[in-house]
Amino acid sequence: MLVWDAQIQALAEHLSIIERDLRQIGLLKIGVPRPAFSQLESALLNEAKKQGHGVLKLVITAGDSARGYARVEGPLRWIISCSNLPHWPASHWQQGIAACELDFHWAAQPALAGVKHLNRLEQVLARQMLPDDFQEASIGDVQGHLVSGIMSNVFWSDAGVWHTPALSSSGVAGCMRGRVIAALAALSMDVREVSNAPTAGLAQADLVLFCNAVIGLWPVRRWQALDGSLCNWSSQQIATHQAFQALCRSIHHPWQGQHV
Repeated sequence: MLVWDAQIQALAEHLSIIERDLRQIGLLKIGVPRPAFSQLESALLNEAKKQGHGVLKLVITAGDSARGYARVEGPLRWIISCSNLPHWPASHWQQGIAACELDFHWAAQPALAGVKHLNRLEQVLARQMLPDDFQEASIGDVQGHLVSGIMSNVFWSDAGVWHTPALSSSGVAGCMRGRVIAALAALSMDVREVSNAPTAGLAQADLVLFCNAVIGLWPVRRWQALDGSLCNWSSQQIATHQAFQALCRSIHHPWQGQHV
């Protein structure tokens, strides 16, 4: 969660996603009222006041467990950790980032699709493969269909239509992804969740962006396919892309790299 001026950005959306994910993995039972989140929310807000600017990470677990993966009924346990804002330059937001296609695939597991669970080994391996001169990568499933970035969701604009992967078998349905879909709809822009877009298809887009709750929206200035071919979008193309600029104005995301 992004903390700015001692406030947690999009806290209500984060709490809604937390509840959704807890129910999906069985930590909250369907049809059973959620436990009072007031204590958790207060703890998050108190940490944000102490931090001022930075990132909060919240981990929720089932608490104690039994042998053989069985869960023991009991109160949930949470851990809150704080960190400084990453050292990313303002140019990532203004001129765009460099991204590439990785020779790596996300495993399919529909029961966990969309959830930000703690099984992050795939992301760790993918991040180790990312060359130093790239800030993100586009990664697909075993069929070669685009799913996401390593740490972010991906959107692309093609002939006036926005697209994003449907995340029906893998990937994380992040907070910023939901905010972008809602903002595009509010702007009366066509946005489609697709399940069979090839990873190499980004080369045909008139704009590509990666997003998450911390970075906000990062447009792409250079994208490299597995075969080494390059696709470039100039800073002028990004600055004059009316749909993207309207999207940036509609989503409040105060950190743009100027304070690191």
